[in-house]
Amino acid sequence: MILCAFIYTISIKAQQEFHEQLDKLDYNSLHLTFEKHYKNLDSFQAAKYANAYLLKAQRQKDTVRIAEGYYFRAILDKNYKRLDIYDSIIALRPGLEKSNLPSTAHLQKAYYYFYKFKYDEVLENYMKASKYNIGPNKDNLAFDINLSIAELKIKIEENQEALDSLKKYWKRAELLNYKESKPIKYSRTLYNLANAYRKVNYVDSSNTYIDLGLQANNNANKENNYYYFFLLLQAVNDLNSEYTLEITPKMDKGIDYMNRIDYKESISVAYYYIGKSHLENNNKELAVSYFLKVDSLIDNSAS
Repeated sequence: MILCAFIYTISIKAQQEFHEQLDKLDYNSLHLTFEKHYKNLDSFQAAKYANAYLLKAQRQKDTVRIAEGYYFRAILDKNYKRLDIYDSIIALRPGLEKSNLPSTAHLQKAYYYFYKFKYDEVLENYMKASKYNIGPNKDNLAFDINLSIAELKIKIEENQEALDSLKKYWKRAELLNYKESKPIKYSRTLYNLANAYRKVNYVDSSNTYIDLGLQANNNANKENNYYYFFLLLQAVNDLNSEYTLEITPKMDKGIDYMNRIDYKESISVAYYYIGKSHLENNNKELAVSYFLKVDSLIDNSAS
């Protein structure tokens, strides 16, 4: 018991010394160290520096820094279990006249509701994100918001409007060389453009942009980029145009990836078209089984 108490005392003392060291660091040092751990996927260590940043800002009553501290904590929550942190940023909006953070917070909330299939809440937060989009990152964030709104239009079957907008965003992405400077935005724009063409039944055009997307993402970072999203969309196009199940290995790879990252939106789309393909081939029982899977995914995500 004495040994355990001694070890516990040493542990507490070490923690206190560590926090004292953190408290001596300036905001820039805390931010840079947070980013280093965040990029290395070490959320435990990143959280220590995010919390230290936030506590320092709260003691100094620095509204902008407080919002930044909340944001650092929020982005560590990959499963959006702490929407209240984004609400904390939004509540600070009157003191953030020159900051994009309230807009970013609304955008992140919209992404959460999109995953939950709650499209009214999605649109509401996109509109607020656009309304409060000010500050030095305004143009970059506006592109994200507009691209997200186009994505929502595809989801609610306003496909031609979405396509018209996405053509403009694609021109911008090409003009500003997003392929090299902002590869995620480049791929996301390509993906939504390919999907919009698919939804208005221009499958050849859709496949052209899918090929560009596969080429851009077929690299060592495949597990973390858009490669499997494009692969799955290509498999859906094949099913939709041929009504055959011969290409299931491609579909399986895409679904397997979406299961690994728990992205139910794409899984439900794939299951729908697999079911549709079975229906076209008079396999009604199999078709119904896949349609039921779609309903189950939507119900579980929305809960």
